[in-house]
Amino acid sequence: MTRLAVLADVHGNLPALEAVEAEPISFDLLARFREVDVGRYTSAQHYLEVFRAHYGPTLRAFEALDGAGQQALARDLIDLVERFDRSDDGTLLVPSEYLEVVAVRAS
Repeated sequence: MTRLAVLADVHGNLPALEAVEAEPISFDLLARFREVDVGRYTSAQHYLEVFRAHYGPTLRAFEALDGAGQQALARDLIDLVERFDRSDDGTLLVPSEYLEVVAVRAS
């Protein structure tokens, strides 16, 4: 059995899956959202600093914006993670979710 895991963003953008579907083979698709480890940060600001410096898509988004746009994106990201914060001790505890798609080649 051949299994392929394809990641997509939470908005349903599936460019990698579309490429898989274009192949001239027959397969069954299984899809589900999965939660991965919950990230712990000292604060929402710490979360922003980590993602802004080390996570490619966030880094690129900030690079593409002018100063005002960067400030607005920073506020939006902080608001977002604070809304999903699961911590009860003053730190930031946020879940991460991804779409898992498994293609199984039909026999």
